Amino acid sequence: MQIELKLLVACFLFSGIVFGACQKSGEKTIDRYTEEELTELIVDISIARAAVAPLPNEKADSVRNVYYEQIAEIRGMEVSEINTILEELSRQPDRLRFHFQQAADSIRARN
Repeated sequence: MQIELKLLVACFLFSGIVFGACQKSGEKTIDRYTEEELTELIVDISIARAAVAPLPNEKADSVRNVYYEQIAEIRGMEVSEINTILEELSRQPDRLRFHFQQAADSIRARN
């Protein structure tokens, strides 16, 4: 009887873990952030890209990576999460355009 109870509890825990993993895998990374947070992230990325634009490609890549690491640290995320957000937004052109327009407006307002 105890073995059956232990097996039942183990199956219950295992199914909870599997269900939780399935829930998270279906969630998009961009859905964890507000529209304002996404726009501010695009502001940071745009400024970083503009800063490295005049550099030769080899240096630009290295410096951009450093900027992305700083942005990620400030925003409390991983660089891989930034890349995932950009990938997910690229699959939604209208939303991407919206955030780039909002970012451009925000940058203009700061000058």
